[in-house]
Amino acid sequence: MSLSLGERIGAQRPTHLLTPDGEYDFTDGDVAIDLAASLGLHLLDWQCWLVRWILAVDANGRPACNTVILVVPRQNGKGAILEALELFWLIVAGIPNVIHTAHEADTAAGHMERIESLTTEPDIDLPKLHTYKANGKERTKNLDDKLVLQYRTRTKATKRGASPQRVVLDESQELQDAHLAALVPAMAAQSMDPDKLPQLIYTGSAPLDHSEYMHRLLDKVQRTRPAKTLLAMWACEPGDDPEDVENWYRSNPSLGSLISEGWIRDTEFLVMAPDDFAAERMGVAKQLESRGGAGPINLEAWDALTDATSAPKPSGVRWALDVALDRSWSTFSLAGRRADGLSHVEITTARPGTAWVVARAIEIQGKLDGLALTVGASSPAESLISELVAAGVVVDVMKPGDQALAFAAFVDATRGDAPKIRHRGEPAFRRAVKGARTKPWADGGETLTRRGSMGDISPFSAAVMAFGRLGSAEEPKTAAAHVVFA
Repeated sequence: MSLSLGERIGAQRPTHLLTPDGEYDFTDGDVAIDLAASLGLHLLDWQCWLVRWILAVDANGRPACNTVILVVPRQNGKGAILEALELFWLIVAGIPNVIHTAHEADTAAGHMERIESLTTEPDIDLPKLHTYKANGKERTKNLDDKLVLQYRTRTKATKRGASPQRVVLDESQELQDAHLAALVPAMAAQSMDPDKLPQLIYTGSAPLDHSEYMHRLLDKVQRTRPAKTLLAMWACEPGDDPEDVENWYRSNPSLGSLISEGWIRDTEFLVMAPDDFAAERMGVAKQLESRGGAGPINLEAWDALTDATSAPKPSGVRWALDVALDRSWSTFSLAGRRADGLSHVEITTARPGTAWVVARAIEIQGKLDGLALTVGASSPAESLISELVAAGVVVDVMKPGDQALAFAAFVDATRGDAPKIRHRGEPAFRRAVKGARTKPWADGGETLTRRGSMGDISPFSAAVMAFGRLGSAEEPKTAAAHVVFA
């Protein structure tokens, strides 16, 4: 679409961006853009930029990006990007099996109809293409080269057992864990073939209050910055002014070309609820319902408990281990009593992965004169207990009920006119407290939930367990068996 000189358009590059490092060849993207144009699909600058990145390859011809995440407010034209990609895969690149999934049947059907309309009576020579519309078997086939583009409405059993090279997850804000459990393992069969390396492509708008999967994925990607991932997100921050037109242009790349500023001002801003306008037009993620919009500890109250010089007395300390839900990080935390009678909590060691845990546990336990290491039952760290014990580490397994009691006591110690706990203001600890959420326990109680929390809460959960063991009787110093406090 051509724009008149001086007409304003939205930001053509994302507000939140992660791209793979290195040198890449973007030729395939240029070919895809030209092919789309020859079929009547003319992409905007931001769309071309994304197509080039998604199809970029390294010196060995392997995709620069194994995973692509595009988050952009509705009606900006992300569908055109998918059309250009899938036409390239079907007509030029020779990708044997592409699966396009959507949450709604109408969305998948509409995408199929656009692909069909773009390839019907083309002005250029194309291989023989045929679209099949039988219910549940919707697909476009390249009959000359035996390639297929399948269209699917997502279910918990979406194409289980298939082995696609490309999977598109449109309307990603509606994804659930079960959808990925069916699809991702099916792609593993391609991961060792350099000519068939798979790509997983997420496209959607800002996560909503029920978008637990995308909340967790975006948090993980922005925290760990994986090397083969492309993240392009157009989004304002929660505190940005919804009346400020600058924010509209910053978060909508097609504003001024596909979307009218007047429509936003006179209709959307007028009739939509503020939080809906922020999510749908400004790209501001909604808080998850399961997370209640706030953690169990007020951050201002937590910050007020900071004491950079805080330290426990050498005697009576306790330590604990926890592992992130996705096992990307492991954390040892410690709790003890200070000389003034207040409690102290800290991170002892936090590092990526779990391979280092046993060696570090042996080292710390030696310094603590054989003091048992607390590990939560039914926690991600529980899988390490056998290895820890085999290496001579004394392990104290904390039952879930005791974890819930420890959590309640920890929260109580942060409240009131005279809070009884202090910490050193460690950023990772603060992030864990900020992201932590709870779930019901027994009759009216609460305990931490890793699955419902945002990011890695292992610094917090380990500190809670260590705090819960303060005042417990000294453990026997033997690694012959797990040590479980009554």
